[in-house]
Amino acid sequence: MAGLIGSNVSLSIFDAEGSAFSADKLRQHAFVPDIDADVMRMGWVGLGELLDYSNFDLAVPTGGFVGFSYRLDVRKPASAVLKLKLAEAIQAEEEKKGGHLSKARRKELREEITDSLTKKADFVPALIDCLWDLEHNQLFIASVSGKVLESVLEFFKKTFDVEPISIAPESDMPQVLMKVHQSEDLHLAGYSLLAMGSANLINNESEEKSQVTVQNDTKAVAAAIEDGLLPSKLHIQATSEEDENLQLDFVLGADLTVNKLKLPKPEKGAEHDAVFLVNADLCARVSNLVRALGKWN
Repeated sequence: MAGLIGSNVSLSIFDAEGSAFSADKLRQHAFVPDIDADVMRMGWVGLGELLDYSNFDLAVPTGGFVGFSYRLDVRKPASAVLKLKLAEAIQAEEEKKGGHLSKARRKELREEITDSLTKKADFVPALIDCLWDLEHNQLFIASVSGKVLESVLEFFKKTFDVEPISIAPESDMPQVLMKVHQSEDLHLAGYSLLAMGSANLINNESEEKSQVTVQNDTKAVAAAIEDGLLPSKLHIQATSEEDENLQLDFVLGADLTVNKLKLPKPEKGAEHDAVFLVNADLCARVSNLVRALGKWN
């Protein structure tokens, strides 16, 4: 399972005033399953729960955190069906007219068929988990997709009348990630950091922005850096200097987004809220480290 109560998660981190949270506002903007919508429908549900439109068990401040999910249902016709129907329509019209259709007419047909199939298609649901650290005024959204984040943030603002602000680096992050990779004994924000040998690297000086992806090969990353490439994403493992059993394992992007954050496997029979608190604390710890890296020179 992915998401904030799953096995791993991607995170975008925002500053958001915790005092703006209201369970009543959350319920007022809850997902409505039978709403009449042509293309999409949206609203809040319980964290990780497609069908929880009212309980919101984890939307009661627990350990300073609240959790809930944004459900977005979109009608989208299958591409194979769209391709077939368009080909049939083009063939039928060309046979009738005795000649090839213009690009403009083909575009019109595609739009007409897409619209027709969309209205008949089933809704496909998606859940985007949200974790709000009310005490430290930060919001975590379990996605790094610009289009997804735009939809969630717009609805978040509509619900709570607060606009989250994305955290941004104050340092040259490709250079920072390079230094993390090259450092053998790096200590920051109470953690010992180690680069794990996986990275996406780009040529910042090239107009074509060429990219190289390396998996689990520290020497290959080092060679790419020597060739002038810089990391745009880097797999990092951070071990707490207070508790060596506490490790943060994630991929950090140059834009301070977090990918593939490993969450601990829940113990058998563990309560839902207990798993939530463990993972929420881990997300907050990662945020503190990411913010420190974003300021590090």
